[in-house]
Amino acid sequence: MSKRVKVFVVTLLLSGCASFGVSKYAQMYGLAKPVNRVVAQTKPDEVDYWRDIKPILDNRCVVCHACYDAPCQLKLTAIEGIERGASHDSVYHLSRPFPAEPSRLFIDAQSVEQWRNKNFFPVLNEHEQTVMANVNAGVMYQTLSLKQKNPLPATTQLPDSFTLGTARKNHCPKIEDFEKYADNNPLWGMPYGLPAIAPSENKLLMAWLAQGATYTARTEISKNIERKVLKWERFFNQTSLKTQLMSRYLYEHLFLASLYFEDDADSNAQFFNVVRSRTPPGEAIDIIATRRPYDAPGVEKFYYRLMPVLETPVLKTHMPYALSYSRMEKWKAWFLKEQYSVDKLPSYLPEEAGNPFLTFAAIPSKSRYRFLLDEAKFTIGNFIKGPVCRGQVAVNVIRDHFWVVFVDPDVSEIKGYDSFLAENYQDFKMPNTEGNVYLPMTTWGKYADKQLAYLEKRDQFLSEIAPELVKRDMKLIWDGDGQNPNAGLTIYRHFDNASVENGLLGGQPKTAWLIGYGLLERIYYLLAAGYDVYGNVGHQFISRVYMDFLRMEGETNFLYFLPQEARIKEREDWYQGAEARAHRYLRFPSLEELNTSVIPYQTTDPKAELLRQIEARVKPAIDSGSTLLVTNVDSGPLVGLKEWRGEAIAILPEFSIVEVKSSGGSEYYSILKNSGHKNVSSMFNEEANLSPSENSLSVLKGIAGSYPNAFYRVDVDVLDKFSLQLSRVRSELDYKILKDQFGVRRTSKGFWAYSDRLHANYKARAPIDAAILDFNRLENR
Repeated sequence: MSKRVKVFVVTLLLSGCASFGVSKYAQMYGLAKPVNRVVAQTKPDEVDYWRDIKPILDNRCVVCHACYDAPCQLKLTAIEGIERGASHDSVYHLSRPFPAEPSRLFIDAQSVEQWRNKNFFPVLNEHEQTVMANVNAGVMYQTLSLKQKNPLPATTQLPDSFTLGTARKNHCPKIEDFEKYADNNPLWGMPYGLPAIAPSENKLLMAWLAQGATYTARTEISKNIERKVLKWERFFNQTSLKTQLMSRYLYEHLFLASLYFEDDADSNAQFFNVVRSRTPPGEAIDIIATRRPYDAPGVEKFYYRLMPVLETPVLKTHMPYALSYSRMEKWKAWFLKEQYSVDKLPSYLPEEAGNPFLTFAAIPSKSRYRFLLDEAKFTIGNFIKGPVCRGQVAVNVIRDHFWVVFVDPDVSEIKGYDSFLAENYQDFKMPNTEGNVYLPMTTWGKYADKQLAYLEKRDQFLSEIAPELVKRDMKLIWDGDGQNPNAGLTIYRHFDNASVENGLLGGQPKTAWLIGYGLLERIYYLLAAGYDVYGNVGHQFISRVYMDFLRMEGETNFLYFLPQEARIKEREDWYQGAEARAHRYLRFPSLEELNTSVIPYQTTDPKAELLRQIEARVKPAIDSGSTLLVTNVDSGPLVGLKEWRGEAIAILPEFSIVEVKSSGGSEYYSILKNSGHKNVSSMFNEEANLSPSENSLSVLKGIAGSYPNAFYRVDVDVLDKFSLQLSRVRSELDYKILKDQFGVRRTSKGFWAYSDRLHANYKARAPIDAAILDFNRLENR
């Protein structure tokens, strides 16, 4: 047989295999190709996507299919996400040896065809557009139909055939594989692991899919909003070197923000992302897609643009940030009116661009710090809601409950500090900012030495230039200027995710952090600007272990306010059984002597005294925040739960939401489990470092997290009974009895009604901040 004939035979066999694989649909309905689903108008007898379908998807589907951890990367937050389809690749991959190609909706591809080239496959029919083809060849239609044919079994708990949680293996069938998927998993229709949607909702969805999932073009933003966009884009794109440097700083710190115009702050507010574009204001945005905000744009001239957010906001990523006249005036005062010059714009070289202390050395550090403090919850929220904080290994670097306060920017404005930062910028460099890491332990050792060098230089500098700053008293702590509720924050870790709230919540924590400009900026570039969720395992590993150093620095800043003996006692308590390497970064004999507390303590428990003084210091500013969304519960039947301590608390879920019903409507409360730890300095084997006797609960009014694990519904008349019964849970049987009486399980008939009430109440109470919760972590108990 000749070589040409062999090639022909092989080609024929391969094409025959391919034909066989798709023949059922290709032969019946023609070859698949991307479809233009936009129509000029919806006919009277047709289903309208914007009016009829989007509300159903938002309320029933987005609770699971959103953000990076959407199952199969199927994002139902926008019609473009539905058209994009699904992928077999996971964004979160802890053992990836090489970086993955980014797949951010609206950024890394702009058409369905481009997504197909990135191995995304359709969930809508892409064969000939007939009703029969749309029904039979559409994955989305088939998954909904599977659910209607096989609803959840009438049990309180799902059978073991369901795999739940974010760590589960996703099954992402193409239409060619769906028949086998359905035969093997008849209960795995959509919504997965939740009750079927109402027949009326299902009928609308099925009709829309059968008609080809058509939709009309998006409504253009109003002329009023257009004018505001243009005003801000002009501000961001001024041409002087000073304004260009300011705009780069703002962009690198706001690229994750949901920007909105403060005078349009209602439930219909339009949100925007600031992006880099090849096109100037007034033209269609041509987005420049880079992994990180400080990566080289690849073009000589680019523009900062406000791109409308087209996806339904979800709480796990939604970070509102108001643009207003007063905001612009603040920025002008901090960045433009300050007396400094910019002789040359910084480069985008990888070894330089990720170091803000080098890139923005010309801007006074006080200006940068004022910007970060002004919306400190947002700044910290970038670490919490950015892509890094997903998964136990990502967040086990922090404790379950701690307070954060800040160094006063006026106190920190000392002569020579900016020069100190500029001269020592190499010691500030973060290990992950240059990209992927292939020798993580070698890299860790190098940057560990840099951290030690920086701390020694910093405290020596302060002792010589400003000795009053190493004498610790309340004047060092920012009081929010008496009116900024960002003066004190509380961070909660919920095992594999976290949340941050204004105010000092949950009673006195075991630990607290004091953060100054240098530390705040480094954490931001480590966990937000410099973190690449598509990076390799070395990049992810070094980000986690380097955060150990920054946490210890924040904790040590707090400990320096205590007398020497108390510092030692607390440090030993916080780091019980920690590895020897951790202690190397916890105590520096020379620095211990330099940093002295001048607070006159009156009791034998100076830490408790210190925390009370801190509360008093920031309370006026926190109380000035008239729209605090989460507050302490200081009275009523639930308040007693705050005193509960001990091992039995481990039985409870991380984050529970309690709906309390009364004649006046419903109020919602959060019950958070705080697991005690001997230390949090080890990346793995967390269970060995738990300290169950220190377990506690925080009881808060409002929604204090994005990923609820359990729902309860309680009449106000029996709230005391619920509280007592919860406090007496000592076994799985006790917990089951509690859930049987008060719980709204993922299998409950009233599940979707509960979800609707919860989201409606949240939206009415906080129209800008509220967003869709994530149900991927709901327990099956």
